[in-house]
Amino acid sequence: MSRHYKLPDFFYNSSSFKQLNIKFTQKMVMECRYGSSWVSLQKLQLSFCSLSDESMAKILSGCPILEYLRLYHCGRLKVLDLSKSLRLKTLEVNRNLKTRGPRQIVAPHIHSKLDICYVPTNKPFFEFTKPGFLQLQVKVLEMLEKLQNAEKLTFGSNFIQILSLAEIRGVYFPMLKVKSLTLDTVISQYVVPGIQRLLENSPDLEKLTVRGRTSCKAIPEHHLDQYLKSQSLKPDQCCCCVLSALLLSCTDGASDNNATSGNTPSTGGCGGAGCGGGCGD
Repeated sequence: MSRHYKLPDFFYNSSSFKQLNIKFTQKMVMECRYGSSWVSLQKLQLSFCSLSDESMAKILSGCPILEYLRLYHCGRLKVLDLSKSLRLKTLEVNRNLKTRGPRQIVAPHIHSKLDICYVPTNKPFFEFTKPGFLQLQVKVLEMLEKLQNAEKLTFGSNFIQILSLAEIRGVYFPMLKVKSLTLDTVISQYVVPGIQRLLENSPDLEKLTVRGRTSCKAIPEHHLDQYLKSQSLKPDQCCCCVLSALLLSCTDGASDNNATSGNTPSTGGCGGAGCGGGCGD
């Protein structure tokens, strides 16, 4: 395909599509000028597609029963408005630090889940450890701030690990209005600081679920250790026993079945929620 190839207008008029996966080898222009008629479409995946906010809105307006949307490196998007996609259950956005879009997501009808997928590379990791992890911390805190009014949230292991790095550095965290929080992570020293801060900044939390699993390829622990050491920080900055006290404190005043865990550590050996993260010294 030519780099300037555009999908023909008639392509958007098929009413029989139920699943559609559009993938270009390079970032190609996808311009929907007159709207779509994908009235049977339930699953849409777009990869390396260059499309504007206007084109995306016209596509979505013709997909009344869309349930799944995946965007992979669609960097031209600025605002993804899903407020009229009433049937949408799953939104998956894959991007790297160089891909900017979408910068804002309006999705009031779906349950938000955030994680970061680690992709191995041949480049020596320590060459970009400092700037890479610092950029990730900025990005995840920006995303967290945009979701501070959400009532249901799910965070993956890698996302929580990056939050933990920011917490250890003493970075500001926004307050959250979340009522139901799910953590898809195995409990380890690399996620406890982030979990601690999430719980402390969620005063309205009613239900906490720790699933004790990971959904994305995990960031290798030795990479996290390298970054911490490069910042003169200790890999054992916090220990898992802090979490037990936090799990107990977050259910104070709530019913006994409102906090569940698939990998909850035993209590003891720590000063509790006021530990301050130094118990690994």
